[in-house]
Amino acid sequence: MKDLDKNLLRPAQIEELEGERENLEAVIHGGRTVDGQLPGYRGAGSGEARRKLRSIEKMLTDQAPERLTDTEKDRLSKVEKELRDKITYGMLSKEEMRKAPPTAVDRHRRWESVNKKDIFRWKNVKVQLSAADGEPASLRDRDAANLEQFRPEGINQGIRTDNFIPGVHAMSLLAKENWPLGEPKCDTAVAQNKRVMSESQKEKLRVNAQKAREMKKKKQEELRILPVVLATKVVGFKPAGE
Repeated sequence: MKDLDKNLLRPAQIEELEGERENLEAVIHGGRTVDGQLPGYRGAGSGEARRKLRSIEKMLTDQAPERLTDTEKDRLSKVEKELRDKITYGMLSKEEMRKAPPTAVDRHRRWESVNKKDIFRWKNVKVQLSAADGEPASLRDRDAANLEQFRPEGINQGIRTDNFIPGVHAMSLLAKENWPLGEPKCDTAVAQNKRVMSESQKEKLRVNAQKAREMKKKKQEELRILPVVLATKVVGFKPAGE
């Protein structure tokens, strides 16, 4: 079993390194890469390709998780549970992380600082356990070392104006069905939206709108001829023909 205090390779990293290793082996033996392309290194068996291959093989040997015995799996499972219980104590909830109430950012930073080493070790334990049965990297759980899956949900705090994200208040369908006080007595916006006007009410609105437009037009006409009327009264001006 690998040293859990050193970073272990994740499945995607292992797949990438294994693919590159196959390509380099094809280069060294004078063939094409596994994807059918020409080698990226000049000359079959070039020194550069061999040096790169040795580096990749060492990385896989030192950092790739390996198959475990039953005893090792049992021991690591206990270590994982102990670390997880320790880490998640004081961990901010999803509700707090999403809405960020006052002090949440500082509390998260303190929690992260205190648990940094344990989180690193826990992730390595999970990576090692995901490879315990020797499955290929492509079949392993890529979210095994994701601590977010153990973050508590938290209590919905409703609307808080001091949050970075205040939130909204809304009733679920079940809450609406079981609302004990009946319909509101006042004329709410929801009630207004639900009302459907009759055809006679719509016609009355159309008539009133037409009357308003006619009155506006008449007022504009009166304002247009007002200067002429005033001029006639002041200087005795008479239109031609009078």
